[in-house]
Amino acid sequence: MHDAGDLRKRFILLAGIIALHSVAMIFFEDLDWWQAFWLTMTSASTTGYGDISAGTFWGQFSTIVLIYGMGITLLAQIASDYIEIRLTRKEMRIKGRIKWDDMQNHILIINTPNTMQNAI
Repeated sequence: MHDAGDLRKRFILLAGIIALHSVAMIFFEDLDWWQAFWLTMTSASTTGYGDISAGTFWGQFSTIVLIYGMGITLLAQIASDYIEIRLTRKEMRIKGRIKWDDMQNHILIINTPNTMQNAI
């Protein structure tokens, strides 16, 4: 199981890949910083409007390696880890395996009926 720390590390890695690709587009494609960032984000989101694209070999190679090879894969892993963390926490709450340290001055009712019919 992955935890929130792993998720944070992957977000930081993704931010680094986005920054690196943006810098590569400034250098290889002679774009300004906003155009480079726009190209990076539209490529990473797989939207690709086509208004700006990498035209040089090194710009295209950077996009393939950084965005398609690493960025989109990392985005999929982040989404998967986030869903796994949420499902695990939900399961732990349902099964009563979560710490209740932050529940001072609260009332906890255990084994309540699921429906009113069971309560009668």
